[in-house]
Amino acid sequence: MPPHAAATVVHIVDFAFVPSAITVQRGASVTWTHANSLARLHTVNSEDGAVESPDLVYGQQFSHTFSTPGTFRCYCHVHSFMSTLVTVVDAPDKTVTDQGRGQSEVLQTSDLHRMSTIDKGHDVDHHDTDGYRALCVAAQNQCMDTMALLVAHGATIHLKQTGGQTALHTACTWGKPQAVEMLLRLGAPVDLQDDNGQAPLHCACQHGDPLLVKLLLQAKADPYIADEHHRIPNDIAHDWKRLDALRELNEYCATTYKQHMQQLFNVALEGLHQAIPSGVEKTIFDFLA
Repeated sequence: MPPHAAATVVHIVDFAFVPSAITVQRGASVTWTHANSLARLHTVNSEDGAVESPDLVYGQQFSHTFSTPGTFRCYCHVHSFMSTLVTVVDAPDKTVTDQGRGQSEVLQTSDLHRMSTIDKGHDVDHHDTDGYRALCVAAQNQCMDTMALLVAHGATIHLKQTGGQTALHTACTWGKPQAVEMLLRLGAPVDLQDDNGQAPLHCACQHGDPLLVKLLLQAKADPYIADEHHRIPNDIAHDWKRLDALRELNEYCATTYKQHMQQLFNVALEGLHQAIPSGVEKTIFDFLA
């Protein structure tokens, strides 16, 4: 553990964690302070379950010491759209920070090694010993320039890494809308499922950012695609209490998706009229009635 690991404060104000992305050394503590007078309760939870605060009322604080390097998304269980990304590193010189797009994009040394292979003539689709691919890592961290470089050198957008996730899966899992938008523009398959049967829309609904959900639905993602446990994205949003994502889903299914399915039905019905003799058609419709 670093001898002088400092504490970092995240303020809970205006229904947001401020700052929304931080980098700390291994062994450092992060303290969340409830300073949102408009909300009675907030919590701090991590997706892996390592961070679990009690209910915090106005003025209360919660601290957690991060002892393991990695990237952790912490969110409020009461207001699930609130989140902060905590990146834990071994030492400052092992971190590269890119703030060129108005936010922190952090890659650890192991990630940078994956990216450096492109300059050594290696296959850009090659996975490392852990099964991770460079494009998926870049999408996870929303490193737009790196993503563009990899694609320009022939990286396969739909290729899966460990767990069966594509770059679009990782971007949705970690809440990176710019990366999602770029991948969709490049033709990333929107309904490709991972080893658990989850499509990117499942991941977006678990994260909870309605913009992610909207981008995927605009790209014609199937809102009724089911994972291996027969859960559709609506189930994921409901189970994780992602109310904004749920609202986006329900609005789409009640309007755009319904209209789209009606159009398909009309096309099929028109083909039915042309292909079936009138007498047989009448018999079928009488039976269905």
